[in-house]
Amino acid sequence: MGRMVLTYPLRDSHMDLDEDDIKVEMSCWQLLVSRKDGKGKLSDLCKEVYDDILRDLSWWKVDKAESNPQDKALIIYLAKARHRSWASPWYPGALNPHKKSIFGWTERQAPKGVLKGLKIDVESFKNIEPGEPEDWNHEISTAMTPEQICTGITVSESESLVQLVIHLDEEALESATARVPLEEVFAADISAEMLSVYLRGDSFSICAGRFSGKVVPEKSNWQISSVRRKSLPEGCTVKSPAFYNPALRIILSKAKESFGNWDEVFQEFQCCSFGLPRDRIEWDERVRRCSVLSPGCPNNRVGKAQRARDLLKKVETSQDLLLNRVILLFHLEDKLLQLCDTHKLHLHDLFSMRVRSPLHFHASRYICL
Repeated sequence: MGRMVLTYPLRDSHMDLDEDDIKVEMSCWQLLVSRKDGKGKLSDLCKEVYDDILRDLSWWKVDKAESNPQDKALIIYLAKARHRSWASPWYPGALNPHKKSIFGWTERQAPKGVLKGLKIDVESFKNIEPGEPEDWNHEISTAMTPEQICTGITVSESESLVQLVIHLDEEALESATARVPLEEVFAADISAEMLSVYLRGDSFSICAGRFSGKVVPEKSNWQISSVRRKSLPEGCTVKSPAFYNPALRIILSKAKESFGNWDEVFQEFQCCSFGLPRDRIEWDERVRRCSVLSPGCPNNRVGKAQRARDLLKKVETSQDLLLNRVILLFHLEDKLLQLCDTHKLHLHDLFSMRVRSPLHFHASRYICL
């Protein structure tokens, strides 16, 4: 679901091509494949993709059949920016949203000169070298902690199943999946007696525990779904009478000898501290923030993630020994203040800060929020 794999047989005039003879370029919405010898493009692969991709996590190779080395294929692995199925590898029709132009019709819109200077790099073609990224774990880092993404855990059981629901913060999850495919964000190690769930690229532990019975690891499955929080934790400020949040649902099958209710699902259970559930920012506020962050393409999730990183130009650190303080000075892009004024947005609304001690775990036998 998180990837699209394109297999293109190299036949006829392309039969002799190898990785050194092919040039593959990608943007977040286009693919361009050509020959390095200048004899044209592989036109079947030079198209607009069905939905946005994560260019820096996509890769390609030329694969040879073991039975016949002359039988070769160009294989392209596209990392999807959104966790959903594609009806086709290619965008249908000519009205791709990425072709839209933004015009400054009103005073609330940034002038053309500003937009031109804020062109998003992922919208442009980049040459992709052959081969899978070597430092894969570094590439799929979300740069987030479990406290930011997770807001609680619900554990339940039936006669034959154990279900673990990890509640997620919707906005934090959107930020994480703008950098990494959803299926690469989380990972779980499951044995017959134990379970451990963590953020895959960063290896931050979310929870770990020992079952009161045994499960069949091979029959485990997971899904991302929207669930209603019927019981919210103390201190939560959610105002919605029916609050839904995305959740990672892990379903485990009990071993035959462990069928029946266990009373307590885990003998031992540890989890990190979680952030509190929160309402989403109002729609008009989100629109204004997107327009400030990425005025040229406010709906491009991948582009907004890149722009957020590019806002920070330099960091300086210093100490005040008299007051016993550490001072961090962040230098931001010079156009940011102008964009905030244009869209009537306070600069501090774009930033948040968390300061805490190293991660600690607390034990609990049964968690149900």
